[in-house]
Amino acid sequence: MLGRLGVSATVLWTALSGFVAVAAVAFFAMWSVLSNLLCAILIFTVGPFRLGDIVELVDTVDKPGVKGRVVAINLLYTTLIEVEAAGTDSAIVQVPNSLFFQRSVRRWPGTHVFPGAR
Repeated sequence: MLGRLGVSATVLWTALSGFVAVAAVAFFAMWSVLSNLLCAILIFTVGPFRLGDIVELVDTVDKPGVKGRVVAINLLYTTLIEVEAAGTDSAIVQVPNSLFFQRSVRRWPGTHVFPGAR
């Protein structure tokens, strides 16, 4: 049918395979962002931790990872303020949301929420 319209099957196949290749590359490039967005939705709905909680991402049993108080949760990152640096020059760490589902997490429930935290 397409041959009667002047469209060759080779041209159509080349265009289709080119489109699929570009779409696959674009999806692969966006995978990290999509993963963090999905994990943010899970954090908001499941609630593995809340604002004010102290969380620690454990790399291995004998090697502690990032530890801090949760001060903000957004669609890409969870912002922690390091517990050891809770003074005036506090260190802020932004952890991608997907890491909370890839590593073990220790949680200490907290009651203090920092002013301006979302």
